[in-house]
Amino acid sequence: MPNEKTQIRNGTIFINDRLLEEPFEKESWTESNFGPIVVPENEYFVLGDNRPNSADSRIWEPPTIKRKDILGKIIEIIPSKKR
Repeated sequence: MPNEKTQIRNGTIFINDRLLEEPFEKESWTESNFGPIVVPENEYFVLGDNRPNSADSRIWEPPTIKRKDILGKIIEIIPSKKR
């Protein structure tokens, strides 16, 4: 979110120096380090849900996206069926 300090250390995400709680199942990824950066006003830091294979703010230049460039939002998440 705007004005938040964002950092990734060994695949662990910290927002304003606090661990980001992600209460969903995710694939392990430990190779990623990023930041810290402070997200500019009216901009957002974006991470994909498939972190080991996502092209997101970790590789974008600049790493944030302007609010005016966000075209939609998630309104529902439907869990996949485990096999």
